[in-house]
Amino acid sequence: MLDWRQYRQDFLWFSYFGITEQDARSDAAEAMRVCIRRAFRDLSRTLDYTYSESSLKGMDKAAAADYRNAKARFKEDPETKGGIVDFLAREIERLLEREVASDEQFDTWHDSICGHIIHTASHFKSDRGVPLFRESGFTYGQAQKWVNMTLKNMLIMGAWDALEAVAPHLHIPLDSYIFSAAMQAEDRPVYDGSAVKGLGIERPEAPWSNLDNRNRAYSDYQNRVREKTRGQRLSPIEWEGPAWIAQAKAENGKNK
Repeated sequence: MLDWRQYRQDFLWFSYFGITEQDARSDAAEAMRVCIRRAFRDLSRTLDYTYSESSLKGMDKAAAADYRNAKARFKEDPETKGGIVDFLAREIERLLEREVASDEQFDTWHDSICGHIIHTASHFKSDRGVPLFRESGFTYGQAQKWVNMTLKNMLIMGAWDALEAVAPHLHIPLDSYIFSAAMQAEDRPVYDGSAVKGLGIERPEAPWSNLDNRNRAYSDYQNRVREKTRGQRLSPIEWEGPAWIAQAKAENGKNK
């Protein structure tokens, strides 16, 4: 007889991650890369590539293939272990190997990782010398989404005990749902019946995908989240999970 409870769990895991929980626990290294690739999907629609897929279809085949290869290599190159997927995997492994005792320690690590992604993206070209991105490049908002969603995905998987110790210092992935949830007053639920309350924080002027940190817009926002969630006796990432779900429910209700 089919174990329906196990089947449901495997189905949900596979629907979101493309692997089962058993797969993740038997190969943590590949599971981490699954989390990184899944996080990329959450920001990919906001990327300002030099050529769109529709424009590539009208180009010379060799030129189009050259550019598509560059897009793949930027994210991941299985032959050389290059690309951002492998960079993030190495850096997260190093993060989990050392003790993270403060928010400041995590912030320093996080900023360096985002800086590397942005620098790599701004200089990345195809073999024919075509820049991968337009002048707007790869933003801090997009980099934070990649890093923060990766770590959130890993927490959801639960295959890394060392990540539990780092969790109180993690940043929350910023997006429009979280901006809306955080704007709710501190004395009211994010959504009717939700377990968490708003934070009373105004959203940044820029959309999350265009967020910059040269003026500390990103850092200041994360620090305000830390301050406000502390008042609810939650870490930021503990607040973010149910807050995102509650706001998603609210948005879905508006669209019916």
